[in-house]
Amino acid sequence: MNTQYTQVFIANILPEYGVSREKQSDINMVNEADQNHSNNIYAIEQRCDLSSKICYTIDPRRSSDADDGFSIWREHDKLVLAIHIADPTHFFAPDSNIANSVFSRCITKYPSGNMPLHMMPDDIVYRSSLIAPEDSDFSFKNAISIIVDIDSESFEPINSAKVMFTTVRVDHEHRFTYEDAAEKSLIENEIGVDLQTVLKIANKLREHRDTVGKKLGERKVAYPIQLSEDEHFILCTDSENVSLMKQMIAELAIFANSFIAKFININLHGYGIFRACDAQDCVEMENITGEQLMRTIIESGISANYLSKMSKHDLVGAASYCHFTSPLRRATDC
Repeated sequence: MNTQYTQVFIANILPEYGVSREKQSDINMVNEADQNHSNNIYAIEQRCDLSSKICYTIDPRRSSDADDGFSIWREHDKLVLAIHIADPTHFFAPDSNIANSVFSRCITKYPSGNMPLHMMPDDIVYRSSLIAPEDSDFSFKNAISIIVDIDSESFEPINSAKVMFTTVRVDHEHRFTYEDAAEKSLIENEIGVDLQTVLKIANKLREHRDTVGKKLGERKVAYPIQLSEDEHFILCTDSENVSLMKQMIAELAIFANSFIAKFININLHGYGIFRACDAQDCVEMENITGEQLMRTIIESGISANYLSKMSKHDLVGAASYCHFTSPLRRATDC
């Protein structure tokens, strides 16, 4: 980035996205949290060890804050799917200065072509993200995992899912972009079989969501990407296999978010931050395309809202829903 552009970015673009983080302030907050860690009753030290299972992460190009991953393995005559969510709150208490920073910023912001403006100190993102450090082959990370048994023939979930505090092992070999994952899924080896298995599970989850909102994921959208910092942006559309990988990850997130909403509603006696959307008129539409649905949503002013009580999300097709799967990017997920 040249000096002239940097000055323009700082003066004009940055204020539109939020204030950049102050390095010394972040260092002080992290040191304070580390010193008080032993007194943080929300820091879970006794965790289920899932480090023997392969943890896959699939993210956009140049992503540095992987919120989620998944594992799939066979156990006797069934499959087990684990959806892993990063656990940044292990490192700071709800009444800490880091938490105050998270709630004041609310979201991580991504100025196009520039480094993200994280809602929490970069050091906490680095510790929490389900990505192995560049100078290491692998790393052990804290996660909150939603684990569910899967029928090995029908690929349908069986029994009830459960949530556990876990330790997972992340490495570079199983970290993919959507494009990488699309290619890997076509190869008949362990990785390819795992990706195809999870795709079959995701398709079953998708079938159970009785909503026209599924068509939004079928739209062909052109989006700008920058392959490297030295290159200009180019417009791209996804191949069929890349679209399938994106839909797969979306279905895992929807399943996890729906399950956690039910879990919170039951175990916290109805108190929580839930995501709701009243779009009954859209849901009842038949033979509508994804493009037509998006146009209807915009023209009708339909939006999703955060509520303190559980309510249905029509476009997701869930009786209960919350945001849980992006704790490095949204304060509500923490």
